[in-house]
Amino acid sequence: MARPDTSSLTDSETRGHDRPRVSLSPRVITGLVVAGLAATTNAQIFALLLSPIANDLGLSVPRLGALRTIEEFVAIATGLALTPVIDRYARRHLLLIGFVLMATAALLASMSVHPVMLIGYFVIDGVSKILLFASLLALPSDLTRGPALDRALGFVIGSFALTGFTTVPLAGLLADELSWRAGFGLAVGIAVAAFAVTLVTLPGVRPAAHAHSSVVEQFRVIAALPGLLAGLIGAMFRFAMYASVVNYTSAYFVDDFGVDVSVAGLYFSLGSLGFLGASVVSGYLLARVGGTRALIGGGIITGILATIAYGAGLPLALTGFALFVAAVAMGILENASTALLFRLAPDHRGAAMSLNELGAAGGSMLGIGAGALALRLDGYSGISVILGLSGAIAVITTWLAAQAERRAVRPLPTATSPAQTAGSPRSQR
Repeated sequence: MARPDTSSLTDSETRGHDRPRVSLSPRVITGLVVAGLAATTNAQIFALLLSPIANDLGLSVPRLGALRTIEEFVAIATGLALTPVIDRYARRHLLLIGFVLMATAALLASMSVHPVMLIGYFVIDGVSKILLFASLLALPSDLTRGPALDRALGFVIGSFALTGFTTVPLAGLLADELSWRAGFGLAVGIAVAAFAVTLVTLPGVRPAAHAHSSVVEQFRVIAALPGLLAGLIGAMFRFAMYASVVNYTSAYFVDDFGVDVSVAGLYFSLGSLGFLGASVVSGYLLARVGGTRALIGGGIITGILATIAYGAGLPLALTGFALFVAAVAMGILENASTALLFRLAPDHRGAAMSLNELGAAGGSMLGIGAGALALRLDGYSGISVILGLSGAIAVITTWLAAQAERRAVRPLPTATSPAQTAGSPRSQR
């Protein structure tokens, strides 16, 4: 029987694992990449402009970094509310809402003349980023599976780094020539463009996954899935490490090495380029190396290099190189971690991604908040302690999740003779 034509799927498509799947055409890949680039714009531009924003509004960098945790509290609350219902709606609809909120937040930031106005930015952006990241990461799993899904996730996760060497350097130049506010004006334009591209390129298929009626039921199901909780904890501490690096590196280069914002943006761009390249090829790497080895090995490398970059007192070039290699490892880790969560929760992918983003918000709050405290107590070298601890916890909990997955997929014993059973690998453990 010929495979049905799915090129004209609409929002009214039926749910279920046996329904036709949309092929990941260049058009769909383009839409995913543009959406991924836009989704990270607000956060990365804010991180780049952290120091000039603080100076303009009469705040210290640690205080503004601590104030930003409001965004993560809002994101956590949004994730809790979204988790039981996210698998009921087409991901494209949620993405469109997210881009409207993103543009609104960036516009408010560009007009902020008092720290109170920034609180409005943090609240709106906290809601938008949960909608954007949870929907964007889950969408490819509605369209394909297996190695093709790993490759698609590589493109999506890699697109998160595009901002670092496209809009971030441009925002840095605008900040140097005009004002930091111009950087957020750029973010508004990117959000509007991403809205249009998403509307035109991404299919409105409804998720082929299970939705739950309440948060209590959702967490009951999550608690029953072997290894998922450990996987989410590992992801949360990776996000803590990632958030510390992203949020403070530009300010670290400006304050400790005395470089201009545009130069800091250039170093940020190099790290983003490494993240992008690693993410794009990570699908092929995972097929050869294996997800568990990539997660454990990459986690160890990332933790060590990020800790050295902040704590060893290296010159600027070596610090930049260490963070570049760490960014490469992070690109692989993101794909491997997302793929692990999909394997642990195959029937609850949207919910798993919502919880993953809730963990991202909690990890970001932990990384940024603890980084702000460490910065106040011991300068930028104090952040190295946060990075080292976060990396170690992420590696341990991820290993536990991988072991739980391995036990869960082990085939059940069949009716065999005693001799056959005695010789089986299970009987020798």
